[in-house]
Order: sequence, then structure tokens, then C-alpha cells
Amino acid sequence: MYEVKKSKKEKQMAINQIKYYLYVLHKHGLKDIKGMLAVPAEHLTEEVFLTGEDIETVETNLELIKEILVGENLPQSIDKPVCKSCAYYEFCYI
Repeated sequence: MYEVKKSKKEKQMAINQIKYYLYVLHKHGLKDIKGMLAVPAEHLTEEVFLTGEDIETVETNLELIKEILVGENLPQSIDKPVCKSCAYYEFCYI
């Protein structure tokens, strides 16, 4: 798993994204795998591993997402500058 980003501005979100992908692969039987985050413009590469704590965090987040999807009240949009370039912008604002 190799993820390339333009900047390290949202580095932790990129790491979380990689950990989710590793989680999905883990659920499909691939064990002891790692990911790599690369930000070529900033000469940054970082290995990303999936720990037991990460698995619990991903599963908790997936449960929270399910609760939002089946719930009657949607959360308020957060309206941060990063939202405008988010892949999920349409879900929150349109």
C-alpha cells in the first residue's frame, strides 16, 4: 500500500486513510503488511503499520459512521477550509 500526497498538511488524515486500507486488507487475510506515505515535494516518506489499537479505532469509527447513517439527526457541517477540497464535500454541503 503506497499513498502519495501533495503536501504533509493533513499528514495524520493520510496516515489514517492508509491504516483503513491496511485494515481492509487485514480483514481479507493479509497479515503483517505495511503501507507507505510519500510526500515527494517535501522529501518525506513514512512507513505505516496497523496495530491492534488501530484495528479497534477503525472498528469504532466504522460503528460511528453506521450510527450517523441510520440516525435521524445529521451532524452539523464543520465548514473548515479543508472541506472545499474534500472528496466528501457533496455529502456535507449539497
